[in-house]
Amino acid sequence: RPPLTLEQARAWATLQGMTGQALMASDRMMDLPSERVEILKKVFPALDIKPMDLFPSKRNKRIWDLKINHLNRNYDVVALFNFKERESEFIYLSWIEIGLEDEPIHIFDFWEGEYLGAWEGGLSIEIPPTSVKVFALLPDNGKVQLIATNRHITQGVEEILSLTTKENSIEGKSKVI
Repeated sequence: RPPLTLEQARAWATLQGMTGQALMASDRMMDLPSERVEILKKVFPALDIKPMDLFPSKRNKRIWDLKINHLNRNYDVVALFNFKERESEFIYLSWIEIGLEDEPIHIFDFWEGEYLGAWEGGLSIEIPPTSVKVFALLPDNGKVQLIATNRHITQGVEEILSLTTKENSIEGKSKVI
């Protein structure tokens, strides 16, 4: 809720959703603007997950990598944080440094709900002050693929119940709120 900006609210929710911590919200839901309620929906329920931290830092880890294998979909959910209060920060995320092959990787921007294409080598992005970017990263396999979903921050673990890939199509079942 205010005084947090929308970006700060997303960063707070990402910290909770990416760590699998018990999650409490003391906000009066009926008083929250709809975009704030949507943020909470995207991190509930808390899941039994643990992100990896591969990057040295004395405090405020900037890069969190959650390795996911769900229904034979192996992908990463990566959060890039800027904890600085007044200045933007450029972060380069190297595929090799997070254990991915140097091949085309499909990128989905979770909070913006936007597919960014398939990139090779890595991603360089500007993160505004006190905010976060969350991406699903899925290696291209040359076939039709489900890149991500926008229901839960894990982008598939909570909501996808079954998934079958055929030659030119994908079939599955998911649950919704």
